[in-house]
Amino acid sequence: HEDVRVLARTGGWAMGTLFVGVVGAVLLGLFVAPLLGLFTLPALALLLAIHVWLTDLWVGARERMRAFVLLAGSSRVRLDLRAQRRALVEAAEAAARAPGEAPRQPPVEPTSGGRVPDPP
Repeated sequence: HEDVRVLARTGGWAMGTLFVGVVGAVLLGLFVAPLLGLFTLPALALLLAIHVWLTDLWVGARERMRAFVLLAGSSRVRLDLRAQRRALVEAAEAAARAPGEAPRQPPVEPTSGGRVPDPP
């Protein structure tokens, strides 16, 4: 049911764009300049292609952002990020207390295969 609606909507936009393009091309060809009318249809097709391309980019970016937000909203990811932040703060405080010593790297445990381990 949803596929039929999308197909009908896409077909409607295509037919409407073609109709407006032909009418615009004929009117421009008759009243302004024949060459302008001739170039109207390819220009509208190019604009439609650019519009579809930009819409696809926007949809892809929106889906990636949604996936990131859903992943970042996970409690396990937040706990892991808090632990890493806490380790960085402790390392910075230790470096501030001992200015003569070289700061050591905070212990950061890599996750296996992108999977965040369960909190203890």
